[in-house]
Amino acid sequence: MIAYFIDEPALSKKQIKQLDKVDLLTTQRGISGRKYRLAPLHDLRKSAEEAIASGANILVAVGGDAIVNRLINAVFSIRDQDTGPVGIKVATIPMGDSVGIARSFGVGDVEASVGAIASGVAQTIDLGRVNKRHYFIRAAIFPAGVSLDFASYKISSTRKEHHISVCNGPFYTDTTKKRCFNCTDGLLDAVVAYRPMKRIKPSKDNPESYVIESVFPVRSIQISSREKSIGIYADIEKRMSVPIFVEAIPGALDFISNVHMPHE
Repeated sequence: MIAYFIDEPALSKKQIKQLDKVDLLTTQRGISGRKYRLAPLHDLRKSAEEAIASGANILVAVGGDAIVNRLINAVFSIRDQDTGPVGIKVATIPMGDSVGIARSFGVGDVEASVGAIASGVAQTIDLGRVNKRHYFIRAAIFPAGVSLDFASYKISSTRKEHHISVCNGPFYTDTTKKRCFNCTDGLLDAVVAYRPMKRIKPSKDNPESYVIESVFPVRSIQISSREKSIGIYADIEKRMSVPIFVEAIPGALDFISNVHMPHE
C-alpha cells in the first residue's frame, strides 16, 4: 500500500496542475494510494503513523526537498531508533524548484519518480543526523565563520566567500580532486568550499557555485562557532544551538531510487 503526502501550500498553480498528471500516471501504473493533503501546521507525524498502521509500506513525499525531509523526520520520530519503522520505503515525486534530493536519486521529474515507485526498487542509504534529532539526506550547510572540530585541532576557511558543510551524499559536482560523495559508505564528508566567481549567485540548492577546497571523511564531527546559535540548512532551514554534533547513521533508510550507489 502507498501513501502520498502532498505539500500543497508550497506548490504553485502550475504544480497543482501536475498533480492531475500524477493521478493519471499512478492510475495507469496501478499504484494509486491514500492521499494526505498537508495544510499549514499539519501533524505529519500523526498522518505517517496512521498510514503505517493502515498497512502502507511506501511513503511518498510530493513536493520539494522540504517535504521529503519532513517526512523522513516524521518516520524516524515514530520509532525512535536508528533504523526507523521496519519495512518502510520512502520515495518522492518532485515539484517546485528545490528538488535536489530527487535529482540526486535519478527521479528528478514526475515520470521518472512514478516509474521508480511502480518498480518498488529501493536503495538502502545512510542518513546524517544533527544534534541527535534532525535527520538529513544530502548535506548540512553551515554559515561562514564556523569551524570543524577534530580531536586536537580546528579547521575553518580564511576565504570571505565560503561555507562549511557536512555531506552525506551527492551534493557537489566538483569531485575531480577529492572523493566521490556516497550515501551508502557509512561515512560523512566534512567539506570546506569557496565561491570564486561573484557573478554566480550562491544558493543552497546550487552547489555548482562553490569549489571544494578540502574534504575530510568522518563518522561524526562537531561544529563550533563564536555565536551561541546559528542557522543551518540540512535539507531544510534550521536554527540550532552551538556546538553542533553531526553523525552518520549507516543503512538507516530505504529510499526508492533510479540510481545505484555502490559502496566504496
